[in-house]
Amino acid sequence: MCGAATGGIEAGDGPPWLTVLLLGPLLSALTFIAARREDWPLWMRLAGFGTFAVGAVLIALPRIKGGLIGALWGMRPPA
Repeated sequence: MCGAATGGIEAGDGPPWLTVLLLGPLLSALTFIAARREDWPLWMRLAGFGTFAVGAVLIALPRIKGGLIGALWGMRPPA
């Protein structure tokens, strides 16, 4: 948004690692909760949870990558 050139900043494996670190506890807790809901059919639990998990990762990953690149950009040595 600010127009700064951030194309040369390599984020590497940081964004996926941080996404797993942040979403892992939430998604694992929801997995255990969904496993205990035996009144719902298995296909409904799998489809609903799978859609939620993929959606959460697709929403969070670009934002986490942008935040990490912004942090790396802010820590660069002065030119």
